[in-house]
Amino acid sequence: MQNKPTAFEAIKAGKGRLYPLDREKKLEKYNHLKQYSWFTDLSKEQQALKIPSFNGWLKIDQDVIDEMQGALDINGGEAIKYNLDVAEQKRDGAVSQLNVEYWLPTKPANKPAPQPAPQPAPQQADFPEEDIPF
Repeated sequence: MQNKPTAFEAIKAGKGRLYPLDREKKLEKYNHLKQYSWFTDLSKEQQALKIPSFNGWLKIDQDVIDEMQGALDINGGEAIKYNLDVAEQKRDGAVSQLNVEYWLPTKPANKPAPQPAPQPAPQQADFPEEDIPF
């Protein structure tokens, strides 16, 4: 009998999964963060924003790295957008996971046209103009 592959093994590289955290996991994360002053110095509203609602993973392999490098090359080495599409998967009406896919740009990003170099100011004479004999 062959073992069923895990979600990680079965998924194509570049894709991923995010799973909702239940109250217990959120409380665990909160208790972990309470030990840091950068967290406790925040207001309750700001603290709530630091507690994740989902956790998960993206599968990355050499093919994905090569695609990223190709997109960087197309964009002249400048930063690129790693675009994500996320679809909800529901079970019994509730989100059971988020399915993540990516896509990379295939053409250079629209960049503002380079501004012409400023023209140097006319060079001033070392002496007053009225002293010029011509």
